[in-house]
Amino acid sequence: MALSWLTPEMLLESFDPAWAQGQPQSLPPVCKPAQEVGDIMTEDPLTVAPDLSLAEALTRMSQHRFRHLPVVEGHKLVGILSDRDVLGFVRRGSLSQTSVGRAMTRKLWTAARETPILTAASLMAEHHVSCLPVLDRHGHLVGIVSASDVLRCLSVHAPVQAWL
Repeated sequence: MALSWLTPEMLLESFDPAWAQGQPQSLPPVCKPAQEVGDIMTEDPLTVAPDLSLAEALTRMSQHRFRHLPVVEGHKLVGILSDRDVLGFVRRGSLSQTSVGRAMTRKLWTAARETPILTAASLMAEHHVSCLPVLDRHGHLVGIVSASDVLRCLSVHAPVQAWL
């Protein structure tokens, strides 16, 4: 059932009663919808080197409650290590003997700060990945955006955007 009687003005009234009185309307920054990956990404993410052991990488993931770690050599992104990548090695009991470089995913899908959030969501869904490293125009890692970040953003903003 469509709610065609609901107008954008009615939605905005709930944020700022001044709107209804004809005064200039200003939403606090937290209410403004995020549009680009740069608005929701984690900046300067924790990274690991390919020669680090999986045991140490897993410890860092656990300590910081991350499910993904970008893998860098110098300033170059060379892979991503996810909790799924580590899982098979946990079952075999070979975490200490295995390097991050051996377990990481090398085929990367990335985004830029300016990538629209819905484009990032589509890219993750299409390629079955749960995060995108965010690179600047020089190819340097500047952030990471996860499926959780995208879902959190869409759960707050998409319903309002759908009406406007």
